[in-house]
Amino acid sequence: MKGSKAPVPAAGNAPVSPPPPPLKRKASGADSDPPHQVQFRVRAGRAKMARVDAFGSDSSDEDDGNGNGNGNGAEARAARAPQPSNLVSLEDAVAKSRRLEQEGSVLAADAQFWHALQRWERAIECTPGRCTLHELKAQVLLELGENFDAIKAATRATELAPGWAPGWLTLGRAQLNWGDLDFAKETFGKAR
Repeated sequence: MKGSKAPVPAAGNAPVSPPPPPLKRKASGADSDPPHQVQFRVRAGRAKMARVDAFGSDSSDEDDGNGNGNGNGAEARAARAPQPSNLVSLEDAVAKSRRLEQEGSVLAADAQFWHALQRWERAIECTPGRCTLHELKAQVLLELGENFDAIKAATRATELAPGWAPGWLTLGRAQLNWGDLDFAKETFGKAR
């Protein structure tokens, strides 16, 4: 191949160059370090040196102002991380409410009533106008023996949806457990 020349391109075409050879990395055993770049940044008069790996995350050595790097980039990143109150929810209130409702239903089916109650209360905070959540809350309160709170939750469900029979039935059950037979009889009459 001595003396061979690159192929001459046809008229009007740019010369074709071969692709560059692949980069070779030295492997230091089973665990090889990712390729790093060293970048220097100046922020507010302090020098910062960061090693950036192939995925863009950095391990920083920040200068504390006295020329001493603290050598702990994790602490510096944690200090700059947004606090939970600053984070924006990626889930809207209705979707979150439905997810919490489903989680509560799974927990209630597994006889974890207190955990189910917590999920449904959080769902009610997201969407307080959903009658099904108040009715589910009333049912789990009945299972826990919290009859008066069950009456309050079932009453709220019937206020939100006066024509919804399951709400009236749950209210009637709560009134029966409370021992108020006359009100329970009247309530069961409304569940038609």
